[in-house]
Amino acid sequence: MSKADFEAIGKSSPKIHQHVMKVLARRLRDTNSALAASRWLMPRLGIHLGAGIVALIVNAFIGAVVLLLILRLVGGGVGTPAR
Repeated sequence: MSKADFEAIGKSSPKIHQHVMKVLARRLRDTNSALAASRWLMPRLGIHLGAGIVALIVNAFIGAVVLLLILRLVGGGVGTPAR
């Protein structure tokens, strides 16, 4: 979807645009929290993958997956609308 198309939908359907922006903001917060937690979680578990960018990416990915699983178990699902 192009930027122009997205902006056109936002102008023609403000409620849809607002909902999409809320979903995107929630996903961004979830991702940010997962990445931040992964930098903390893996060393606490005694898992050190070495140095370098590849190790950082793998560390972030594993930590994010673990955190998202924990959030799903505790919160009933990441990104699930409140009822």
